[in-house]
Amino acid sequence: MQIDLKTVTVTRTDKEYLYQSGRGTYRHISYLNISEDTKQQTLDKVHSKLSEYKHAGRDSVNLHADIFKPVGFSDEYFTVRHIVRAFGEPFGIYFNGKSGADTVSLDSEFSLASQKTVLVDLFKASLKPLSKKDVASKIRSQSLGHASFYLDKLLTEGNIVRIDEVHYSHIDNAFVGVDIEGILKLAFSFIDRETRIIEGEKIQSYLNRHLDKEYNKYFYISLLKAHAIGFGKHYYFIQNLISNTEIEYSGLSDICRTALDSSPSREEAIAFVNERVCIHKHVLARCFNQSSLWAVSHDVSPTLANEYPTTISSEHTKTEDISISETTIKIDDSAISPKSINVEGCRVLIGQAIDNLKPIYWEYGNKALANRHLIVFGRSGQGKTYCIEGLLMELAKHQLNSMVIDYTNGFLPEHLEKEFKDKIRPKTDLVVYKPLDLNPFAKQLQTVAGIQISDKAHDVASRIASVFNTVYSDIGSQQLPTLIKVIEEGIDLYGTDYNFERMLKDLPEAGKHGEALANKLSPMVKANLFSCKHLTEGWDGIYKAIPTTTRLIQLATLSRDIWRLATEFILWDLYSYVCANGNKNKPLPVVLDEIQNLDHRLDSPLGKMLTEGRKYGLSLILATQTLSNLKKDEQDRLFQAAHKLFFAPAETEIDSYAKLLEQAVPASNKKVWLQELAKLRKGECISVGLHMNEYGVVEQGAKVVKVAALEARL
Repeated sequence: MQIDLKTVTVTRTDKEYLYQSGRGTYRHISYLNISEDTKQQTLDKVHSKLSEYKHAGRDSVNLHADIFKPVGFSDEYFTVRHIVRAFGEPFGIYFNGKSGADTVSLDSEFSLASQKTVLVDLFKASLKPLSKKDVASKIRSQSLGHASFYLDKLLTEGNIVRIDEVHYSHIDNAFVGVDIEGILKLAFSFIDRETRIIEGEKIQSYLNRHLDKEYNKYFYISLLKAHAIGFGKHYYFIQNLISNTEIEYSGLSDICRTALDSSPSREEAIAFVNERVCIHKHVLARCFNQSSLWAVSHDVSPTLANEYPTTISSEHTKTEDISISETTIKIDDSAISPKSINVEGCRVLIGQAIDNLKPIYWEYGNKALANRHLIVFGRSGQGKTYCIEGLLMELAKHQLNSMVIDYTNGFLPEHLEKEFKDKIRPKTDLVVYKPLDLNPFAKQLQTVAGIQISDKAHDVASRIASVFNTVYSDIGSQQLPTLIKVIEEGIDLYGTDYNFERMLKDLPEAGKHGEALANKLSPMVKANLFSCKHLTEGWDGIYKAIPTTTRLIQLATLSRDIWRLATEFILWDLYSYVCANGNKNKPLPVVLDEIQNLDHRLDSPLGKMLTEGRKYGLSLILATQTLSNLKKDEQDRLFQAAHKLFFAPAETEIDSYAKLLEQAVPASNKKVWLQELAKLRKGECISVGLHMNEYGVVEQGAKVVKVAALEARL
């Protein structure tokens, strides 16, 4: 039996019969079965190692870091600790466990070997720079968080210096063999003629160019901090900034924030910074983009959206402005009051039958419907997007909010139909403009048998790694476990504060596989897609909005790999939300275009939504030009959508469309469908699903339909 000392009071007398068996945990000594030979061998090893340290000038050392780990024992640490503590003194070994230091010495009057002392000695003795992981391996807790704490302390006290992004050296070792005076004289000539604050990469590029070196900016900054004063130079340092005069800002981001707050345009904000800081353009651009301060500083809605029309420059990623023309919107007060949603009575107008001009509906609320998914097939330019806008207008009439994840630019504000904008007043989240308030590192919840279960760190890490692996198929079999391990450790250490930037910094510490991954994933991290936090309203803000509207999550201007990653992470987050909050009687419509580009595996978010979405209320409206790149099981999952619309296909797809129609409509003929598909004009489609007959009974069938005009839906 083990005793947790958090819940039990242990007296001095009790401790004579107890030994520490773990952190905060004690056991009765009767559980120990230590032979005299084991005691002797253990104490001999400890004494021998202590003698080595004493000869090297160290009178006291840490039992765990300096003896247990390097020597190697057959017993686990706390057994060795007990032997030294209980039986060491007769052998001339003295132990002190105060403050968790577990210090040992051959001198009875010794001082504690603190973790800090151990690390200072470690850095002094090391012939190469050490990383945070190296430090963590030498402290008792093995914690990266504790390692960061000690590194910050040693940096502040001047014991060590940072020489690159991830490595540190003792100040006496960092610059061995370096022409300190030569480097400093060149650095002084640059700093002293510059009246502005200098950002570290400017010094790095200047010195490396003149010295033909490849040192990091941290190396040069550390060198200046350590030795400039010895040459009579008194510089000021804040983070990676250096100046001849006192720096009034807390860092580069503070300067950028001030610039954006006080400047009416981005160009003027850039000029503001350049007047004060000697800085590379790419560093300044990175600071502006990563801070995502532009929209906030100008009171522009992060959804872009609360006004329209909106014009978005195609060159926005090259620091062009976003211009927003003001439009006064009058909202009918009656629309503010939410009406009760009668899903069972919901019929979504598609259009009119070509043969008899009768209205054809998506029987959205009918109980006979297997699910509320609809898939739209057809080549570009045949009216798919126009039709989807009409369906969303119809859903809005039934007080159903909807969401579009747009990576095709088909739902950009300037591409939307006037009738749709006037009726729906859609709101746009432009991700390149402001990151989404979404955290892919959050642990997802689901309810099983009435019990809410949360993900473990490994689940989250595996999910994120799977998304990366889907998009970057060349991630190797050894890189994938490395990525999972780094993310899992990061979540364990930082919890909900872990994010992609921290992941990118942690990866190089995982060796060559981690370094390769960091290079591969860097563009996605720099795209700054997610704030890695949640707004309080979250998905409720989309699906419970008043008045009813459509939310457009716009991924315009992002590269293909980046928008694919963004879409997969958004879908995972939405799926997590519906698992915890969804209701089959409260539909949540989601529009995805060109779905052939997404991950369709069964364990992907789209796969789960197609197979399990109905019970959570998910209603997918999917569009595609082709299914030829999908495996058969992936095509079959898509074809489970209860309603399907076939617009005119490309010539290369007409045969496969005809086969799909033959499968979907009982007792039909592929040859007939080839003829019907060939006759379709723009704005016409074949509607396959449940249709209500003249007797009010729904039956499976197919109708050739002319899609209803948007003005007729107002």
